[in-house]
Amino acid sequence: MKKIITKAIQREVEARQVYLKAAELTDAEELKNLFLWLADEEKIHEDKLRALEPGRLSGEGDISETPSMVDFLQDPPPAALDNIQNVLIFAMKRERKAFNFYGNLAQSVADKSIKAVLFWLAGEEKIHLEKIESVYDSKIQPEN
Repeated sequence: MKKIITKAIQREVEARQVYLKAAELTDAEELKNLFLWLADEEKIHEDKLRALEPGRLSGEGDISETPSMVDFLQDPPPAALDNIQNVLIFAMKRERKAFNFYGNLAQSVADKSIKAVLFWLAGEEKIHLEKIESVYDSKIQPEN
């Protein structure tokens, strides 16, 4: 379980870095605000994960993920994250995977306080996904 939480922290840190970079790439105020908000949210998630008591993190945990529509969008290569559309696709996919990751992990944990934090994180990731999808639909979909 400790390895899974460590990996989750790493994913939150990486996502924050991508969102900060994306905020620098755009002049559109709505997109800039979205990416800065997401970066702040990922920092909050990182802090929540770091606050979990290491002594209570035992067991393996199940991290299987359920496919969704977002999974059918092609992953942009890391070098392509200088394009707002690609960053939004990357963000949707990452948030969907994080939602599944935390939800599945929460179901496999016996400790109620850890379970509550993981379900909270899953809920947060779902909110992020819905917000990004909304922006994608309004900013990118009309162009395609």
